[in-house]
Amino acid sequence: LCLTLATLPVALAAGVLHATGAAAALRAPGLIGVVTILGAVILLLCDQRPQTRTAPGWTMKHALALGLWQLLALLPGAGRLAMLTCGARALDYARPDALRLALLISVPPTLALGLLAAAEASAAPGPVVLLAALVALVAAATARTVIALVLHLAQRVSFLPYVFYRLALGVAGLILPIT
Repeated sequence: LCLTLATLPVALAAGVLHATGAAAALRAPGLIGVVTILGAVILLLCDQRPQTRTAPGWTMKHALALGLWQLLALLPGAGRLAMLTCGARALDYARPDALRLALLISVPPTLALGLLAAAEASAAPGPVVLLAALVALVAAATARTVIALVLHLAQRVSFLPYVFYRLALGVAGLILPIT
């Protein structure tokens, strides 16, 4: 029930953005750079919170709050996992637990987008479908490895390296479209 509650706000908002065509207006490179930088600052602030909660103790109230945080992920440059992690850290979840919740909550929307892409790709010629399936398998294997590494690191270090990465990426996003 908590997972459904955390997914509902983003599903409804994404539907509205898609139906109205407003999603395209959010893809301006400058906006993406600014959102990426703001995401870094938000993550830095949220990561200063105490680490008193664990993932098994998440409540429906927290699920709804995280669902609202996930709305920020609709802004290109925000990043679903980053915003959900910020939300969980703002609710005082320990880093590894914040990441676990963020990963769990991000599965339904990511799966829905993948199924949508698969449906569109199924109209393509046979070799394209096979190539898309191969790419999906490689991406899944890579994601599993990276997730294990990130969860391992989250037990030992803060999110500061990721904050620096997001800051650099955001600045690059502001500078590169100009040149």
